[in-house]
Amino acid sequence: MSMLTLVVPGSGNDFADLGVGYLGELDLPFQAVGAYLLGGRNGTQLKDQSGSGRDLTVVGAPTITGNYATCTQANCFAMPLSGDQLSALSASGFTFAAVARSASTASSMAVSNFAGTARSSSLGLLTDGEASMINQPNGTTSKLATAAARGSRFSLYVGTQTPTAEKVFARRSGSSLESAATSHASGAIGGVNAIRIGGHYVTTSILDPIDIAFAAAFPFTFAAADADALYASLNAYFTGIGMPF
Repeated sequence: MSMLTLVVPGSGNDFADLGVGYLGELDLPFQAVGAYLLGGRNGTQLKDQSGSGRDLTVVGAPTITGNYATCTQANCFAMPLSGDQLSALSASGFTFAAVARSASTASSMAVSNFAGTARSSSLGLLTDGEASMINQPNGTTSKLATAAARGSRFSLYVGTQTPTAEKVFARRSGSSLESAATSHASGAIGGVNAIRIGGHYVTTSILDPIDIAFAAAFPFTFAAADADALYASLNAYFTGIGMPF
C-alpha cells in the first residue's frame, strides 16, 4: 500500500476526515463488485473504490463523521445492485464484508437486502451473536458467539454464502473468529431488492444504529485465508489514517 502525506498550511479542517493529513490508497486483495469507504465529506463516501463504477446512493439521512458513517434501518446507503444481480455474477455464491461496530445490546444490519418474507441475505450484528449471516426466508443463520465487548471497537465482519450454506468470519487485532457453516435448504440466495449498506427493508425489527467505516460485496465465497488477506489490507489502510482495528 502506498501513502501520500499531505502538508497544507492554512487548510483548516478540510483534510481532517481523511485522517490527520494522510490520504491513503485502498488496495484490496480481491476484485469487489462494489467497495466503499463511508467516512469523509463532499460525497466521497458514495464512490465505488473497486473501480466497478457502482457508486452508492443515499437513503434517508445517515450521519457521516470522521472515518465512518452511522446508519440505521432507513438511514443508510444503497448499491445499484440487487441480490439477484450479485448471485448471477457467480454460481458458487457471494460474500459481504464490513468494518463496523455497534453496541453489545444492538441488532443492526451491515450489508443487506433483508425484506422479511422476501428472498434476501444479510450480514448483521445481532444481540445473540457477534456477527450473523442470515438467509431468508429459509430461516437459517450462521452465527459467531460474542467473544468480546462490542461498542468501542471496529472489527472486520465477513459473511459468505453459497446456494446451500453460509459462514461468518470476524477479524480485529488479537482476535480471529470463524463460525461453523450453516446449511439451508434453498438455493435462492439473491433477491430483487437493492443491497443496502447499514440498512434494510423491514420497519419493525433490527432498528439499532451501526457505525460502518468500510463495506463491500464480492462475487465469490471466502475461506479463512481470504478473510485474513482482506483484514491485512484494510487494517493497513485504516492504520495509515489513524484508525487501526
